[in-house]
Amino acid sequence: GGPIRLHTLAAEFDDRPHVGVAITDSGIGMTPAQKARLFERFYRADPSGNIPGTGLGMSLVQEIMELQGGRIDVDSEPGIGTRVTLWFPLVEVPASITQD
Repeated sequence: GGPIRLHTLAAEFDDRPHVGVAITDSGIGMTPAQKARLFERFYRADPSGNIPGTGLGMSLVQEIMELQGGRIDVDSEPGIGTRVTLWFPLVEVPASITQD
């Protein structure tokens, strides 16, 4: 229910440039144990049902990022919030495509 920040980043992984899209919230955050299970299908950090969801979202995001040749980084602190960064590899466009 609080503010969400969105910003872009640049980095290089495996000698390849990447652009990152970082999403940061100031929500409840995750414990190290919750973060370790974040990408498991149907895992719910809050099984009480107070927070809606099926537990599929982050596992699907991870699969999509892998299919794109990217990666996902997650930083989280209980009581402080979470930052998820999606790293997309930059693709070199052949000169023949960019010329009119």
